[in-house]
Amino acid sequence: MRITGISAFLFICMMTVSVMLDVLQGMTFIEASQNNVAAFGILTTGDWLIVTFFFVIIFVEVVMILKKKKQQS
Repeated sequence: MRITGISAFLFICMMTVSVMLDVLQGMTFIEASQNNVAAFGILTTGDWLIVTFFFVIIFVEVVMILKKKKQQS
């Protein structure tokens, strides 16, 4: 669960930094948020495969850790 939590934390931090930089450049908060999310709309198939593979690896690691903890108790 730590991997998932750390990944989510880093994602939120990076998105926040990106939005705040856009706001500092003169965009409104809504425009900056839309600009930030729009980046996911232009991902190619290869990019989506890498992102999906990353989440699959994290999911498998979490399942393995949970099975290991269940066997120990």
